[in-house]
Amino acid sequence: METEQINAKALATALNNRDLEDGFYRFEPKCAKKNNLVIVTGYSDALESIPWSYQTNILHESFYATFRGEPCCEGFVFSVEDLQKNN
Repeated sequence: METEQINAKALATALNNRDLEDGFYRFEPKCAKKNNLVIVTGYSDALESIPWSYQTNILHESFYATFRGEPCCEGFVFSVEDLQKNN
């Protein structure tokens, strides 16, 4: 995956239902960078009790993350190129 061409939707699909305690695979941030994609998610002590999400007008693809097997937050992936087109 590190050297593949990938878009925001495909990366968000790969990240869906990822346990934040496990983190990203080493190649995922490299793949995102190579393809001008940004991964947005969060991690804090509050994840154990408060599910949360982001609200944005940025064109993006959402994914859901878990923490210790429980749903905890919504993350998203967006393309830097798409962001630059809209400005």
